[in-house]
Amino acid sequence: MSKIMAPEEPRRPVLAVVVVTAAIVLLVLAAVGLEVRAADGAREGDEAAALQAEVLLQGLRSTYSRVGGVQARFVQTSSGSSYLEPLVQTGQLAWKRPGLLRWDFQTPTARLYLSDGSTLWVVEEAERRCTVYRGVDASLKRFFGFLTGMEDVKKHFDVSVVLSGDELLEGHHVLELRPNDGEASVQQAFVRIDQKSGFVASVVLLSPFGDRTQTVLESIRTDADLPDSSFKFERQEGYEWIEASLP
Repeated sequence: MSKIMAPEEPRRPVLAVVVVTAAIVLLVLAAVGLEVRAADGAREGDEAAALQAEVLLQGLRSTYSRVGGVQARFVQTSSGSSYLEPLVQTGQLAWKRPGLLRWDFQTPTARLYLSDGSTLWVVEEAERRCTVYRGVDASLKRFFGFLTGMEDVKKHFDVSVVLSGDELLEGHHVLELRPNDGEASVQQAFVRIDQKSGFVASVVLLSPFGDRTQTVLESIRTDADLPDSSFKFERQEGYEWIEASLP
């Protein structure tokens, strides 16, 4: 029987990397354009659903095309076969064009994820350890490609409007994304958009292994400009420095 590793294990980062990256990327997917359709099984109102989706995406494009970066608090809840019990983590995140990412997990265990779009640093201050991944997996590279407009989202995702089901949330529009890549680390994603603010309020990611991760964004800001140095980690004396590669 394969070993079930602790959900916070830094040397098992693939799902965590995809989760933290996808949550930010989904904030700005509309800026590069999406092709949408009515959800399967919708009987009446297919045309209305398609129109709603197009209006929704136009609003997102207008909102996020002017955004150079995003900062927010987050509450992330993960559960499923990879977790002995549900894991709730909180902290701060920041994203900056063209592909800089900073996820600061503060509770229950401090851990910092930094990326300049090609290198990932996982910093554990309490253990004085930094694990460096020089090559990211295909999903991470693809997500960053979306941010810079280098890849066509329509080639990789089937996008639909959610009209019913458990992922609907009052006061929110919901989009469903299904990767066309059968080997994708994320099997399905739900993006909830606040009807009042027009901002993405939460993202739900489902893995092929039955894991579910919900990231709720709070206190979203677009007016803060962090220096590029905030998204990198320089080698420091006293830190164990581990060069690693993703499976």
